[in-house]
Amino acid sequence: MSSLQTRNRRRGKNNQREVARLLGGVNLGILGKVDVVAGNKFYIECKELKDFPKWLEKAWNQAVSHCPEWGVPVVQIHRLGANHLASDLVILPLWWFKKMMGVMKDE
Repeated sequence: MSSLQTRNRRRGKNNQREVARLLGGVNLGILGKVDVVAGNKFYIECKELKDFPKWLEKAWNQAVSHCPEWGVPVVQIHRLGANHLASDLVILPLWWFKKMMGVMKDE
């Protein structure tokens, strides 16, 4: 493995550990499985990028700028022709996701 690959892998593992710590989860990425399990309900695949794709950054900035101070910005991504509930993706702030986890633990 090249030094760049090793560095990228180490950086990804550090990201997994930090996400597990922030969410009170378990880092399983070292076992070749899902990266992080949090709250016994959330199976999280962690990805770290140097930069977000421009279209995603633009969508996020738009969501943030249109969101009132008391709201939560969310980006929804839909694949043309696919079923919304079955395949759409939602991106939201990690702090809000953590807050949602706390609410769902009580269920």
